[in-house]
Amino acid sequence: MVKPGKPEREVMLKPRKMNYGGGDIPVVKPRKTNFTAREVEVLLNSVRKHRDTVLFGVAGGQGWAQAWMDVAKVVSTVEGIVRTESDVRKKWTYLKWEAKNTSKPGRDPTSRAVLDILTCRDVEAKDSAAAAAAAASRSSLLEKLLGK
Repeated sequence: MVKPGKPEREVMLKPRKMNYGGGDIPVVKPRKTNFTAREVEVLLNSVRKHRDTVLFGVAGGQGWAQAWMDVAKVVSTVEGIVRTESDVRKKWTYLKWEAKNTSKPGRDPTSRAVLDILTCRDVEAKDSAAAAAAAASRSSLLEKLLGK
């Protein structure tokens, strides 16, 4: 609703423009293609392979950056679409957000895989702790049986 005496304001949306090469004519940045299902699958497998460095390494550290570059290289070879380290990190971040917030993990296999990767370290720690406890109880039983 416009008040009397005040002109209606026009809202103009400007396309996002990038200046490539320093020329006078700005060029609209081309949109990258979406990740394919195969690329997402390879991304998940690569993140699982580099899980300790990617998830629990120091962000920006040399090993962390190298792990993401390796993931990007593997993902890029799948479809021939060049994916940068930044591209795969953004996709991983989005997949994590989607798995935690929007999807139902029981129905979506991608979200289930992401949650498995995120919780795998805890499961391994619990399994190793349970195995250590079982080994300790076995050794104590042997000691009792042998009379030591």
